[in-house]
Amino acid sequence: MPTTDIVDTIHRIDRAEWDALVGENVFESYGWLKTLEQTFIGDQKPRYFLMREEGRLIATAACYIAHPSEQIHNIDDTLLGRFKRYASKMGISFLPAVICAPRGAFGIHLSVGKHLDSKKAESAEMELIQTIEEFASEHRLPILFPNVMDHEISLIRSLSQRGYSKAVTFPLSFLDVEWSSFNDYLTGLKRISLNSAKIIRREINKNRNEGVVIEQLEKVDGCQDRIYELVNRNYWSHNGRPFPFRKEYFKALKENLGSDAVIYVATKKNELIGVCVLLRRKESYYLPVIGIDHESAGNDFTYFNLAYYQPIRDAISDRIKRIYYGQALYALKTRRGCKMSNTYTFYRPYQSVFQIAVKPWFLLLSVWYRKKAVMEVTQKG
Repeated sequence: MPTTDIVDTIHRIDRAEWDALVGENVFESYGWLKTLEQTFIGDQKPRYFLMREEGRLIATAACYIAHPSEQIHNIDDTLLGRFKRYASKMGISFLPAVICAPRGAFGIHLSVGKHLDSKKAESAEMELIQTIEEFASEHRLPILFPNVMDHEISLIRSLSQRGYSKAVTFPLSFLDVEWSSFNDYLTGLKRISLNSAKIIRREINKNRNEGVVIEQLEKVDGCQDRIYELVNRNYWSHNGRPFPFRKEYFKALKENLGSDAVIYVATKKNELIGVCVLLRRKESYYLPVIGIDHESAGNDFTYFNLAYYQPIRDAISDRIKRIYYGQALYALKTRRGCKMSNTYTFYRPYQSVFQIAVKPWFLLLSVWYRKKAVMEVTQKG
């Protein structure tokens, strides 16, 4: 009979055992979860659910209890959008809540051992969901599963059957790496636009001729303040809030993830003008953070070279199969070969009466997100 333990820090979990089960998503990895605990500035209380059978770990979930905050971007920004300010004045919020996914994660919410047969895996998943629901009920909290993706068929079916409300949110952009060389990548872009290869070569040559050098940073010491300044400035510009990690974030990534954490920097005239964080896990790349000094960069195309062309070169060399580029800037990304995958948020209130109001709101929200995504794709980028 499986048993489930709940622990409140990653330090109480065996790293090798955890990483062996969670698989390919870097945001579920021990190193990422440790980095969150060490450097995240928001008020989040992690809870790790560990299901065992005869002493062997067979299923896990990384969750956290989140509280309302104006300091960081949170689930209310996603589910209330531009109405958040007015909703807040009326005391309306989806928080506090149990969030079932580490911050930044998408696509893998419950990890189940690959050694289990399909029937046993489905049973373990259902029992894990039940345990999370019981935990949330004990704390009188709703549950949110954000950034669920289409390939999580079993989870989507289970949550729907259990009465969760579902909202379509912004799609996730990704690039499937299907080429043997960067030139092959450029040639393949002709199916999108006959001018794409020509434009990208011009952006690469311009960047090189402006004297910009892009390289991987081996040690963060000595430039941590500048890296943080660039990322924090970019985050303020796009989110109206500070970067939700302390300065030690970059050093912690290198220490906790080792070679799976790559920090690209762009230097121009001996000045660091750009930084891009790349996280690697098995056959996938993830690019969660970028910062550019646009005044110093001018029109030298540092952003495109740092966020796209250099990582794509390295992905081809490393035989990576997919690069995840996050949510937003869809036109820019599709012109460089990216595709999009749907994401969903599933919600279950503590008191079922609230579901009456949530379901129509989620329907309207889904329509709005679909429309906004289509509008962004059709823009120039």
